[in-house]
Amino acid sequence: MINCLVVIQGIQICDRNEVCQKCDDEYERFKNGEVTRTYMEGILCKNSNISGFTCCKQAPSTTMAPGKDNECRNPLKKCTPCPELLQQFRNGEVEYDYLSEKQCDDPNIGGYSCCKKDVNSPSFIPSVDSGLCGHTSEISNIVGGADAKPGAYPFMVIIGKTEIVDSTSKPYQYRYNYRCGGSLINKWYVLSAGHCYLNQEFIDFSNEIVNIGDYYTDSTTDCVGGKDSGPSCLPPNQIIQVQRIKTHEDFRYVPGTDPRNDITLVKLKQPADIDNKYVKLVCLPLGLPQDLRVIRSRNYDEDIVGVRAHVIGWGYTDLSHLYDSQFQVQVDTENVRALSNVQQVVDIPLLSNSKCENYYTGVSFSDGKRVCAGAEYGKDSCNGDSGGPLVISRFSKRNMNLITNHDDSVWIQIGITSFGSTYCGKGRPGVYTRVSAYIDWIKANLK
Repeated sequence: MINCLVVIQGIQICDRNEVCQKCDDEYERFKNGEVTRTYMEGILCKNSNISGFTCCKQAPSTTMAPGKDNECRNPLKKCTPCPELLQQFRNGEVEYDYLSEKQCDDPNIGGYSCCKKDVNSPSFIPSVDSGLCGHTSEISNIVGGADAKPGAYPFMVIIGKTEIVDSTSKPYQYRYNYRCGGSLINKWYVLSAGHCYLNQEFIDFSNEIVNIGDYYTDSTTDCVGGKDSGPSCLPPNQIIQVQRIKTHEDFRYVPGTDPRNDITLVKLKQPADIDNKYVKLVCLPLGLPQDLRVIRSRNYDEDIVGVRAHVIGWGYTDLSHLYDSQFQVQVDTENVRALSNVQQVVDIPLLSNSKCENYYTGVSFSDGKRVCAGAEYGKDSCNGDSGGPLVISRFSKRNMNLITNHDDSVWIQIGITSFGSTYCGKGRPGVYTRVSAYIDWIKANLK
C-alpha cells in the first residue's frame, strides 16, 4: 500500500479556513481501506516545513469552512459518531461531497463524527439503519385471527376527540370518540390521511387527541394471557392533545369521489415518549440503499407488487354492518367509542398500477401517488381504518409473505389508508396514498 502514495495525484493549495497539517491518521485509514483514493486526492497538500504525510484540515478557528457544517450550529443538529455514514461512503453508496457536508469536529467524540438531526427535533426522520424505527416488541404469541398481537405495531395510533358526557359532574365525565388511524413517524408527528380532518376551520383543537400505544380501546390496562404464567401487559397508553395539523396544499375531496393528495401531518402538543419498547417510530420509505437492502428490492413501486402488506386499525370487523349506507354503527363502551375495541390487522397483496385501474376506472395510478392492495374476499381495510398505515418488512420471494421475525426486519410504511369500496371485503382492493411519493413534502413540513 505504501507504493500507492507515488501514484496519488492532486497535491493542492488548501481552501480558505483550512491549513496543511500532518495527518498520518488519514493515511492509515487509506491503507486500511477505510477511505477511497478519490477521497485522499481531495485532501492532499504539501508543506515543506512538515515531514511525512500532509493534508488539508480545518483551521483551528471558530469560522466554519465553506460548504461544511463543522460546528453543527443548527440547534436542531448535533455532532455525533456516524460510522454507518462512513461505511456507506466506503461502499460507494454516497459521494464524497455528501460526506463532506456532514462532517463536524467535536473534541469529545473519538473517530469520525458528523452532524445529525437531533432525535428530539420535530424535523427528525429516522432511516432504517439508524436503529430508531420499525422495530416490534410483541408481548404475546397467543393472539390470532384478525386481532393484532399486542405490541406488534408500536407505531400505531388512533385519532379522535374528547367528548363530554356529563358536564354537571366534577370533574366532567368524558369519553374518547375515535375516527381514524395514524402512525408515529417521530416524537412530535403522526402521519395520517387528509380526509381525517375535513372542515378544518371548525375543528376545536382543544378537544383533538391522539392515542399512542393502545391496544384495547375500552380498557385502562391492556393485558393478555394469564392462565399459567400470569398476564403480560402493555405500559399505559399516552393520550396527547393535537397542536396543529398540516394537510397537503393540493388535497381535494368531494364526497362520492376519490380523495387526492390524501395526506396530513398531525403535530402533537408535547412529544411522545418513545423510550419504552412498546411505543416506537415507523420507518418511512426514504429510498436509501440500506432501506431497499432490507426488503431486498430495487424500489417501492413495481418491485414490491404481490407482497402481502399489513394494514392495521380499529375498523369494522362485522361485515353485516356495512350495508348501512350511513356507516354510523359503532361499538359503545363506558368511556370510549370506536369501531372495534381491539387493534386489528389484515395481510393483503399489493397490486400493480394497471390492475388497480381495472378496478377503479377514472382513477389514475400511473402518476405514482397511489397504491392499491387487496381484492380478496373477506380481507380489506374499511371505514374507521382511514389514515392508518399500510406497512411491509422483509418478505419471502417464494410466497411474498412478510418475514417479521428476521433480525433485519423493520416496519416500513408504504401507504396511508385512503378510500375503497362501499362494501368492504367484497373482492375489490382498497386504495392507499403512496408514501414514497410524498417524502419531500413530509420533510418540508416537519417544523
